[in-house]
Amino acid sequence: MAIGGVTLHIGDSLTYGARDEFGLHYPELLARKLSKEFNQSWTAVNHGISGQTTAEILRRCYTHVHDFPEAHEVFLWAGFNDAKVNVATPPNLYRENIMSMVRSILFAGRVCYLFDIPKQAGFGAPDFVNNDLINAYNGWIYRIWDEAKESGARLYPVKVSDIPKKFRNDGVHLNHEGNHWVADRAFEAVCKARKR
Repeated sequence: MAIGGVTLHIGDSLTYGARDEFGLHYPELLARKLSKEFNQSWTAVNHGISGQTTAEILRRCYTHVHDFPEAHEVFLWAGFNDAKVNVATPPNLYRENIMSMVRSILFAGRVCYLFDIPKQAGFGAPDFVNNDLINAYNGWIYRIWDEAKESGARLYPVKVSDIPKKFRNDGVHLNHEGNHWVADRAFEAVCKARKR
């Protein structure tokens, strides 16, 4: 194993770290945890853009993956904005968008870490979200996880839909402790992937 590495993170405001009170984000916190736990030098490239849907993220996914050939691990967390009531991406189209991104990542020879999506939990987000759509999106994500496990694809789950409400700054975005919590889940996924 290399003495360190680069992780690439693609997503929306949850990846970006919007509303973290210290201006940080889970990708950086994950890199720090990997560095400390393995006594190595890890760094994170954060390509989270607030407000983007999976269709918008798909347009840039391939470019990001190929711009960073040294990033062996690629983390994909997307879909919350698709569930906004003024967007309402159909679940089958959401799945197709996610699968197109997953294929881009795996075809490039990378390891893909795919997150599920927390539901909106209370007031504070700028737009109303249909939690039934998030449930439907997560249903597809869980199928993708299962299919990857059966096929041996280098795709690993990162389950964060059960994040406690205390780790949010509003109904959607994470506070600093919430970003640590997500980084811990991502770290666990990396450790599992490297044992497989």
